[in-house]
Amino acid sequence: MDAEQIKRLIGNWCEELLVGRRGDGSREIFAAIDAMQAQIDSLRKEREDMEGLLLWALWHHQGASSPVGRPIRKFLRMEQHQALLVGQAHHAREVVHEINAALSEESKGTT
Repeated sequence: MDAEQIKRLIGNWCEELLVGRRGDGSREIFAAIDAMQAQIDSLRKEREDMEGLLLWALWHHQGASSPVGRPIRKFLRMEQHQALLVGQAHHAREVVHEINAALSEESKGTT
């Protein structure tokens, strides 16, 4: 269900409420809300994984004059000489291990 369909569905449901004919439309609204929440959760996970990968790359290119590290720092909103926090390094390792495990499983399935 795309955003335009959700918008129409909510509009129709609101119209039914105003006219006093609230039927089963509420189930459709809650299904749409659940679908949107699932998309939000998926995007949040993707963003966290991307941040972890960028932190991993930054770990290996930490020099303030590094041509790789500078744009990563800018994207992560970090100062030029700001050190990685322990939690950031831990997050980076977790994401890389998770991706390596997934790639390992994938390669086992294709051989």
